Amino acid sequence: MRSRAMAEAEGRIKEQRENEEVYQRQLRLRLEEERQTRLDSINAYFKNLGEGANAFLTDPSKITAAALAVSAVFLGVWGTREGVRVLGRAVEKRLGTPPLVRETSRATNHFALRRRFARAVGLAPSEEGYSFGDVVLRSEVSDRVARVATAVGNTKANGAPFRNMLFYGPPGTGKTMVAKRLARSSGLDYAIMSGGDVGPLGRDAVTELHRLFDWASTSRRGLLLFIDEADAFLATRSRSSMSEEQRNALNALLYRTGENSKNFMLVLATNRPGDLDRAVADRVDESMIFDLPDAPARRKLVAQYFHKFITEAGKEARWGPLGLFSRSAARIAVEGIDTAYLDALADRLEGFSGREISKLFISAQGDVYGRAKPLLSRAVLEEIVAWKLKEHADKHRFTDEEFDFVAAGGKALAGGAASAAARAGAGAGGPVIQLK
Repeated sequence: MRSRAMAEAEGRIKEQRENEEVYQRQLRLRLEEERQTRLDSINAYFKNLGEGANAFLTDPSKITAAALAVSAVFLGVWGTREGVRVLGRAVEKRLGTPPLVRETSRATNHFALRRRFARAVGLAPSEEGYSFGDVVLRSEVSDRVARVATAVGNTKANGAPFRNMLFYGPPGTGKTMVAKRLARSSGLDYAIMSGGDVGPLGRDAVTELHRLFDWASTSRRGLLLFIDEADAFLATRSRSSMSEEQRNALNALLYRTGENSKNFMLVLATNRPGDLDRAVADRVDESMIFDLPDAPARRKLVAQYFHKFITEAGKEARWGPLGLFSRSAARIAVEGIDTAYLDALADRLEGFSGREISKLFISAQGDVYGRAKPLLSRAVLEEIVAWKLKEHADKHRFTDEEFDFVAAGGKALAGGAASAAARAGAGAGGPVIQLK
């Protein structure tokens, strides 16, 4: 048996040696067939692809249909995104935010998560800061604002009732901005409304005011309710021109603010504090004047807005789908403008508000963007400054004088001469526009 097994093994070994060449030839043939099969498949795929592309490019109707299909897809995506956004805003406003609120930092339910996600991925506009570092006011006003901010923060931390405040002063002096920063620095939400929105509501004004205060009372963080142009519906009740609806709206606010609240604080803003009703003034625990900036404040404002609108122009520009990609800033070259010139310019802008100074440099930026080369020279800036100084003087004359504009002559006259010219134009059949 042993001899037989060894003989069989030797026979198999001999057979394999003799057939080794046959096996290798068979293996090479099988591999070659597989390679040829794959090459034929690839060639057939690209041949069909080329024939399809050629048929597509030579058929205008197919090109048109494809373009329409692609456009429809993009329009569908864009329409869906915008529709969801508009619907979300409508639902949020309907279910959460009262109609009187124009702007608020408070969001409810999943809309708050949506807003946080949008800010995290850079799809939402950047918010204002939480500090007063870039808020430029007169030194005495700035110090008082800082003390008030600290007091409001401590009031919230200790669960004490909030104080109601009155901000008054010329327009464009930072009342709204300070109210927002006051809320953010104290950990409160804020809501902004305009007193001019109450009058058109008529009989519904009382209902909407109660809804507003009910909504403000439900804020878990506490809410700063800022009423801009408060004199528009909180003017003195002694005026004969006040309607019954306006009286009811004023009484509704007085009723809801009879006692200080631990849930919200009221901040009124007006350019005409003397027009407020005496009972409204009695609801105010502290008042603060926001006067026009003095020379040191103007220098800071000029430097700040020059940096924001000129040297840092276009820094936050974005492009691409949904604005996902930041775009390099369109740099504005500066020629002949230094710190000494800006300080001297600030001295020339006496009587300007912070908003007017910002608009001056916005105009300068727009003028530069309208030129072939983005260059702001001293001569160009001087032209804009001269125009803004004249514009500022004209605005003051608008409030101090009575103008009659005669369309036929295109001239503006003041006082009795204007009235005479207006009467003469009317007698001659010419159109007359009177602005008072």
